[in-house]
Amino acid sequence: MMLHKQKIRMIGLDLDGTVYNDAKEITRPVREAIEAAIDRGVVVLPATGRPVDGLPEAFLKIRGVRYALTSNGAAIIDLSTGERIYEDCIQPEKASEIMGNMLEYRGLSETYMDGKCYSDRTNFENAMNFRALPKAMMDYIRKTRILVDELPAFILDMKKPVEKLHMIFGDMDIRRQAFDGLCGAYPEFTITSAAPFNMEINSPTCNKGSGLLALGRLLGIAPEEIMACGDSGNDYPMICAAGFSVAMGNAQDRIKEAADFVTKTNEEDGVAYAIRRFVLEA
Repeated sequence: MMLHKQKIRMIGLDLDGTVYNDAKEITRPVREAIEAAIDRGVVVLPATGRPVDGLPEAFLKIRGVRYALTSNGAAIIDLSTGERIYEDCIQPEKASEIMGNMLEYRGLSETYMDGKCYSDRTNFENAMNFRALPKAMMDYIRKTRILVDELPAFILDMKKPVEKLHMIFGDMDIRRQAFDGLCGAYPEFTITSAAPFNMEINSPTCNKGSGLLALGRLLGIAPEEIMACGDSGNDYPMICAAGFSVAMGNAQDRIKEAADFVTKTNEEDGVAYAIRRFVLEA
């Protein structure tokens, strides 16, 4: 395959399984590669399923990081001002309806609004005992969730657009049932996953790819000048949309097949390797 020759002006980076190693750390080589790209004028941003309140300090402290694509592209934030410069959300009435159906499945149901994650109080503590959840992920969830009662009513009461609806499962059979049931009930919505134990629901037109291209338009950066790196199902749209796409060595097979290049794993500083090869040494 002929590798990309167009100058890269923007890089969208998934976090979990991509920038982060398995211990949820950004290693020094990865951080230094990101800083070196930014020093060359490249826009480097997290492109994540997390809300803005869940963005890791370790990434936000990297010198020159200005933008963040959050909630799978439902909101893009200018971190220098806190301004939401782009959004693609679910209206509260529809989100409340979908949440009512989600609660029929045994798992932790959540809604992302205004850059925050609100979790169903009833199932929260039970979810913290799910064996499928890595300890680092459990620590992150405990630190970032706001517990509420009656999520469908809460969504309506808040009267705010919903960035994402989210579920975490301890039983993979129930996860499959939830995917089948909700994909069947809401085929027009974007239903993906970022990990083997979760499910994510966004608006029909929202995904990381559409968000990344929208930011490119705002900044005058063409799709062929955008590089994307990812590993999981919710990364697939940006892997397909970017002018040059990189799958992690630990990525799902579907992501590897769609990508232009497969780099090293997240345990081997694969992001740093890709940035050096296609941006710093290009």
